[in-house]
Amino acid sequence: MWRNDKGFTLVEVLAVVAILGAIMGVMSMSVISIMRIAPANNDRAVALRQVQNAGYWITRDILTASDVNVDSDPGTPQFLTLTVPLTPATDKTVVYELQTVSGTIKKLMRIEQDTGQQRLIAEKVFYDPPSPDSTGASYVSPEFTLTVTAIVSGAEKVSRQYAATQRVLLSP
Repeated sequence: MWRNDKGFTLVEVLAVVAILGAIMGVMSMSVISIMRIAPANNDRAVALRQVQNAGYWITRDILTASDVNVDSDPGTPQFLTLTVPLTPATDKTVVYELQTVSGTIKKLMRIEQDTGQQRLIAEKVFYDPPSPDSTGASYVSPEFTLTVTAIVSGAEKVSRQYAATQRVLLSP
């Protein structure tokens, strides 16, 4: 060999290619794992947000309601009816209604009876009363218990239970 020869030997080049191949293999497996996990995490986050939103609105209204009526009949869309006192002379009626999206998947609407204003509270709510995972409510004055289950993409299911104590209005 000449003293001025510069460069790499074939063995050195093959060693570098083998090392880079191993590094790229590990990196590609990591990227594939991230791409598979991300949609499942997004679906779970959406389901959790639906459940939290329903829990927030219903428990908020329960705290101020003077009258609570839970409708556990799956044949009627009314899920919950609340009478909320606005002033000593006037009351507002708020109805939570489960409207069918497809099969046992419903959307939860909050409807103010006096104004007709409708607000979408949660989508993808699972409602199938015989099932223990179904969304449901029970009320024994002044305790209100709510179980909300949401299903996204048919696989991600999130269920939470909320409890609220109705504030008792004191007579003057």
